[in-house]
Amino acid sequence: MRCLKCRKRTASVKLVRIVDGKARSIYLCQECAAEVSPFHKQTFSLQEAIEKVLTQLIEKQSAEQETDEAASGPRCPSCGTTLTAYRKSFLLGCAQCYQVFGGALDPQLRRLHGSTRHVGRVPRMVGKPLDDVAVTVTALKKELASAVSSEDFEKAARLRDRIRHLQGGSDHVIPEMPEM
Repeated sequence: MRCLKCRKRTASVKLVRIVDGKARSIYLCQECAAEVSPFHKQTFSLQEAIEKVLTQLIEKQSAEQETDEAASGPRCPSCGTTLTAYRKSFLLGCAQCYQVFGGALDPQLRRLHGSTRHVGRVPRMVGKPLDDVAVTVTALKKELASAVSSEDFEKAARLRDRIRHLQGGSDHVIPEMPEM
């Protein structure tokens, strides 16, 4: 069959046009079809298409890997746990993770436990009880407020000195002096 437009070459393309709801078929050669249809001008190369797809996949994968590494946040130098790994499993790898992720853990601990401070039982360490200075200071502050409200200023001064000493960083607790 010859091309219906140039009537010189063999028709190799069937172009279907719908006019007034009726389909009309036109048989054209490659050159005439390229003039009529803007889509037919594009040549298709399988190799170029595969190369383009692979390049895009590699770029996307490397970009995702970079964002994953940046989003994972700090990494514990001791065990290698990341903040992202903790958020997925809710398990820390070692005791040093508490120092590394401290600020990021606080909101979650507050939400789950109501506080970021442990107020329960205290474990014993090698036969010696663990001295919790913060608990002692809190109790002394309550006692100080009570002494001030009852106008026992001598006791309040002793308690104030004891609190200052404890907050100064010393592990040694000043023994309570007997009242006179």
